[in-house]
Amino acid sequence: MKHTPLIIIIPLLMLFASCGGKANTSIYGIADIEQDEWAYDQDAYGGEDVYVCTGGSSKKYHRTPDCRFLENCGKEIRMVDQRFAEEKGRTPCKRCYKI
Repeated sequence: MKHTPLIIIIPLLMLFASCGGKANTSIYGIADIEQDEWAYDQDAYGGEDVYVCTGGSSKKYHRTPDCRFLENCGKEIRMVDQRFAEEKGRTPCKRCYKI
């Protein structure tokens, strides 16, 4: 049996190690919270989780990531606390929160 030279194996191992890491979306395509304008201290909030589109023209928050009005989100859909979404100027989706 022939041995593969270490000169080939070591760079490949380094490449795989650098590519490893957490995926940036969940099963719904919802981005993980990173250090950006949507990052917040989750321990400071304790309310209901809601979903927002991070697009600049988006103004609503939604009860589920499957809301019909989130289908055209041009950016990412994020799960955040309802109070945090309201602090960012979001209001309830009329379809998700029928009043």
